[in-house]
Amino acid sequence: MRRSRGLSRWELIALAICAVVAVVLAVLVWRTDQPAEVSAADRAAAMAGAATQTVAAPDPRPLVLDNQRVLFLGDSFTEGTGANPLTRGYAYLAGEQLGGNFVVSGHSGSGYVKQGPKDGLTFGQALDTLPATPAPTLVIVQGSINDQEVTGTLYQNADSLISRVRAKWPGVQLAMFGPIAGDPSNEASVNAIANVDTILQSVAASRSIAYISAEGTDPWITTSNAAQLISRDKVHPSPAGHQDIADRLVAALHTQAAAT
Repeated sequence: MRRSRGLSRWELIALAICAVVAVVLAVLVWRTDQPAEVSAADRAAAMAGAATQTVAAPDPRPLVLDNQRVLFLGDSFTEGTGANPLTRGYAYLAGEQLGGNFVVSGHSGSGYVKQGPKDGLTFGQALDTLPATPAPTLVIVQGSINDQEVTGTLYQNADSLISRVRAKWPGVQLAMFGPIAGDPSNEASVNAIANVDTILQSVAASRSIAYISAEGTDPWITTSNAAQLISRDKVHPSPAGHQDIADRLVAALHTQAAAT
């Protein structure tokens, strides 16, 4: 019988190298099998796809403004961009006029569908970050000019947001405040924002929710007042513009309350 020989030193080294290579390849395969990071666009698409197309029953309760804890939820206008400081933005000024018990949740670049570049949140996602208590008794959702290029799912997302607000705070009052076009000479943008305004009005009407429009037949920003009310960026309100918006919004809310 032949006696089997042992492995040589070079054969042992070769086997060791093969083992190391196998481990490295296994690690590489495992890493490539991991899910890729989801982009902001993909998250927005997923949210839009999940938004329900079923319109819930309207809420015909009257709008009451006295002794309310108000939450302003919106985009950069609500954040206070253009005011100096931000805490002199329209939402803060309107909150003071409504009694001073208010919270502002403004997210630059965001909308019902659009995720803001600063924090990656839509209005619905921003809602999820807010504490459940103390609960607001009136939620005013503002905007958004940022949705003008993504109107395909705007109705569904806006309607879904209303349901989510009511699920989070049962019995809460709601009002919707539409987008505000900046430079009135930018006809394409004005028309796109007017389309957003029309869609959101239809959502509010289906839910019997108060809707405040800054567009339509009597726009708040016109060629005669734009130089005073709009900042140099031709989009956001100036300090005087924020004050004007606050005054108009509060007056419109009182008119709505008196009519219900």
